This record gives sequence, structure tokens and C-alpha cells, in this order.
Amino acid sequence: MPIQYLGGKARLAKRIAAIVDAERVLGEAAWDLCCGSGRVVAALSDRGPRYGVDVVPSLIALLCEVRDGIFVPPAEVTREQYAELKARALANPLDDDPLLAFAGFGLAFAGMWFQGYASNARGDDYLGAATRNCARARARLVGVEFVCEKWQTMIDRISGTVYIDPPYANTAGYAAAPPHDPVAFWRDADALVERDGVRAVFVSEYQAPAHWEECARWEGQKAINRGTRVEKLFTREVK
Repeated sequence: MPIQYLGGKARLAKRIAAIVDAERVLGEAAWDLCCGSGRVVAALSDRGPRYGVDVVPSLIALLCEVRDGIFVPPAEVTREQYAELKARALANPLDDDPLLAFAGFGLAFAGMWFQGYASNARGDDYLGAATRNCARARARLVGVEFVCEKWQTMIDRISGTVYIDPPYANTAGYAAAPPHDPVAFWRDADALVERDGVRAVFVSEYQAPAHWEECARWEGQKAINRGTRVEKLFTREVK
């Protein structure tokens, strides 16, 4: 999708989308409530409305501009320019300039929000890769409605089938988003399951409360450290 993103589902997006889509009926909405770089919501079928929700204003602005074909990636982002963008982002987390998300995730080490200017000994072209990704992403984002809001504040608007990829418990967060409270998250996810009009809820995490059922798992390489990790997808029966 438009940018690399720590915790993004580049490798798993199509598999997750297939599981979510299998629960949808024709015309039913699908919601990606922590959409990040938009990979999963873009992979969902257009058999019904698709919504991507995230709390980072510049990220939602970037996704909307890429979708609408109006985002123009910069020809160059020097280390000095990157540092200036980082200072702006840290000074005002509500700044909705899409260039902040483009640089803050797409040009940062491992897709971590402004955590160092991405470079390596091979001389990989991170700016070129992010620019090409924007061009490729547009067609898959057409038709997706993006919302910049904390999803817990809009539960009454959510119906159909839901996917959530929250910050994982006991992992590093980033300054662009509020701190993640795993206990509160699962309480809110339970409330969503019990809401009238919601058909199914799926959550990506490493672990879940006992009353949530693991419905898929994938083992893969860690993005930063050596070793492997097991990504799991959980669901809970809607009463």
C-alpha cells in the first residue's frame, strides 16, 4: 500500500480479507477499525461498503489523497527535511498534512513513526518504493470511505462485519496515536460483538481472552529482530 508500516499486514492482508469476506453477505458493510496503511480494507471485496478507520489525521489524509489520485509524492526528502517534518509531527499530532504520514511511516526505519531516517548498506531507495506503492495502491483504495476517529466513539455507527488490528499488547507504540490499553480494548471489542447489526468481529493479536476463539494463525519472520512470530486471528460468536 502507500507506505511501509510497523505492524502492517502486507503479507497477510489477502488471507485475512478472505476470512472476513466469507462472513459478509451481498451489500453488507465491512469495517477495518485500525486500518493503518489500509492493506486489509483494500483487500476486502467491494460486495458492500468498505470503511477504514484510524486515529492518525495525516495517515487518513494520505490514504484519501492516494485514493483520489491527488497526492503528489516529493521528488526528494533529505535527512534535514525529514527532521523538520518530524519536529512538526511531534509538535502537533493532529496535523493532517499527508506528507507527514508519507515520511513518518514510509521513510522511517521499519515503518516506525519517525524512528530514524530509513537507509541501509545496500542503498535501497525507500522514497522510490513509497512513491511506487502510492501509484499501485490507488485502484485498490477506490470506493473505501476513510474516517479519522477513535473507533470506540463510533460504535453506534458500526454494523456488518468488522476487522480490528490494534496495537499488540506489550509492544512498542508510537507518538502519533494515544497509548493502547489492552484491557479496555477487549472490553470495547466485547461491546462491539454484542451490538445489534454486527454480524462478526475479527481481531488480530498474539493472545486474546479465553472467550475469544482462534480461527487462524500464521508463522512468519519478525520485522525487526531475528526469530519468528505467530500472528493469530480471533473471533467471538455473535449472540
